[in-house]
Amino acid sequence: MANTLRHVAREAGLSVAVVGRALGKYGSVSDEARKRALKAARKIGYEPNMVARSLRKKITHQIGIIIPDIRNPNFTEVVRGVEDAAIEHGYSLMLCNSDENKDKENLYLFGLYTRRMDGLILCPTEGTYNKYLNKIIEGNFPVVIYDREIDGIRAPQLVLDNEGGTQQAVNLFVRLGHRRIAFINLSSSVSPFRDRFEGYKTGLNENGIPFDPELVRHVRLQQEEICQLIRELVNMRNSPTALIVAENLLVTEVLLALKKYKIKVPTRIAIIGFGESRWCPLTDPPLTTVSIPAYSIGKMLCETLLRRMKELSKDPRGAQDLCEKIVIPMKLAIRESHGEKLT
Repeated sequence: MANTLRHVAREAGLSVAVVGRALGKYGSVSDEARKRALKAARKIGYEPNMVARSLRKKITHQIGIIIPDIRNPNFTEVVRGVEDAAIEHGYSLMLCNSDENKDKENLYLFGLYTRRMDGLILCPTEGTYNKYLNKIIEGNFPVVIYDREIDGIRAPQLVLDNEGGTQQAVNLFVRLGHRRIAFINLSSSVSPFRDRFEGYKTGLNENGIPFDPELVRHVRLQQEEICQLIRELVNMRNSPTALIVAENLLVTEVLLALKKYKIKVPTRIAIIGFGESRWCPLTDPPLTTVSIPAYSIGKMLCETLLRRMKELSKDPRGAQDLCEKIVIPMKLAIRESHGEKLT
């Protein structure tokens, strides 16, 4: 039978109330009583019932995060940043992977909410209205949205400057003398991929380069489809000399296709990818990317969620109007795959 506060109190020669305050770190307790309670608890091997304590205080010291693809190194690095920051503040983290599936996402939303998580970080599968998500937010459940913006949601959002990051990639290629710049994007309606496409078009326009739809491909993450589009691009009459690949996992498939057809980078076609991975410096040549500071973003997400939790606990009504949108700047990680200036 497990020891209880009553056993600790008997061993320490104190009342149950005093022992409860001493071990629970609340209320007024003398230093001497606290020392006696801690010593008695250690002696008899007392362990507090954290589940019961959580139910009483309505705090579990657990937060959840739902990401759309655990294979993507940018998301896993974000999760690491969230976890490290959470542990620093005394919280543990529950990770859920939605697989870009809305039904699975809703299942996790329901599970984390009903399991009394203290808050949630969500990278949504769709940047559209979600009735269930809105319901739990309106019920003052702390939520922070990451990466994929949802219009009108009453929650803080941290998004990347995807448009500006893509413009930087276009500008670099233009400075190197490229005019035929291709763009490969995922077939997706979520905001990051829309914004990257807009950044590509804006970058061309600002540099006086006409937009050519023949140089744009929106694809699924399938090797056969990507191999086919690479063949099409390099065999065009006026083929591109530069290529922007707008997603991390997509970059790996493109590099495999280029290797398969023995297309040299950057001499035959220069490349800039999107998002950092540990393997980027290891490719031949090392990959230039539009860098995402994923680990720092993860820590920022956790800090934002903890701040949101405090706001809602102090003033639920007022906090509903404090829905900040934080735009995170991006910059190029210059290596070698973008090539040298054309002659």
